[in-house]
Amino acid sequence: EWLGVVDLLGVNLDEHVVIEKGYASVYEKLEKGSGREDEKPSLNTKLNGPSIVTLEGIRPKKHWSDAKQAAWPGKVEEKTKNAGATFLEYNMHSGKWKFRTEHWSKYGLGDSDSEDEDED
Repeated sequence: EWLGVVDLLGVNLDEHVVIEKGYASVYEKLEKGSGREDEKPSLNTKLNGPSIVTLEGIRPKKHWSDAKQAAWPGKVEEKTKNAGATFLEYNMHSGKWKFRTEHWSKYGLGDSDSEDEDED
């Protein structure tokens, strides 16, 4: 949910928006080090503006200990802050993680945090 007017004229959503389990990014291919950073729209232009993001299916791994599962909501909040976003809420039962970002980059949990993986 973008928090303002968004001009989609000329935006290639297939190229610039990635939504996967536990992860969302906009303009990731245009980040620093890509050789294309001059193509990323400036702040508050096109899709690069403030938004509220809700990711679903964000749950601890089923085989984790009770203590590790209990610590999961705190880890989700910490990951949010470390990414430079503002944590809004997390519901472990529904798996919904909601946060606010002032601009777009990549946001989500690392691969090792995915419920689908068998490792700790």
